[in-house]
Amino acid sequence: MLPIQEERDLHDGTQQRLVTLGVQLRAVQAGLPLELEDLSAELNHVVAGLTTAQDELRELARGVHPAILSKSGLSPAIRSLARRSPAPVDLEVQPVGRLPQPVEVATYSAASEAGPTQPTKHANASDLNVCLELRDGTVRLVIA
Repeated sequence: MLPIQEERDLHDGTQQRLVTLGVQLRAVQAGLPLELEDLSAELNHVVAGLTTAQDELRELARGVHPAILSKSGLSPAIRSLARRSPAPVDLEVQPVGRLPQPVEVATYSAASEAGPTQPTKHANASDLNVCLELRDGTVRLVIA
């Protein structure tokens, strides 16, 4: 498993660079004179390759989760997410013990996508509340 920072680098860094390169190539292509249609066709091929690489990287990144999740479980992984938040986080994380891997991965993925960094990035949230508990065999994750 890749550490958290490497996971973020894949998602936020490498994928974004590939998108930017594709956009730049399309801009160059749009400025080509009509008589350079062979070059334009080559650029189409390169952009198609970049798109395929983006898709492959996206699939790879989906299967990557931080070592703390694999090693220590969901509660410590959620705490780790909260520590990375740019806004203060009121954290209510009950020890839920080890859960089946698909449950841990799905819950961590939801927490990672919903917050704690996303609300401050996209909604200008000034503070967050994250609650994780196991009640009657059901994992409950609330991010507000």
